[in-house]
Amino acid sequence: MTIELNTRALGPLELQVLEVFWRAGGRTGRQVHAELGPKRGIAYTTVRATIDRLHEKGVLTRRKDSSAPWRAFVFQPAVTRPEVLALAVTQLLDDLGADANERQRVAVTIAG
Repeated sequence: MTIELNTRALGPLELQVLEVFWRAGGRTGRQVHAELGPKRGIAYTTVRATIDRLHEKGVLTRRKDSSAPWRAFVFQPAVTRPEVLALAVTQLLDDLGADANERQRVAVTIAG
């Protein structure tokens, strides 16, 4: 999959929301809020606005849940955690002007 995403454009709350999806899979905004809201002391509308931004950025996909009486959207991650991590490292290496040897050393180090 080719990712057209600037990881620097993802804020801390967006990353925390993504972590919920990566851990739990498909979720509604209310389900994500139930997990994050009490921990962070944030409103449902804040969580939902964050989810909508992630959807607009192409990081989440959505479908209507016809079984819910209010016809809620169920969101799914469109990118995996390893894809975002790899992209973030690649973008950092680009920013630092890393050459092929430096990129190879980083790749080996990350692979363990």
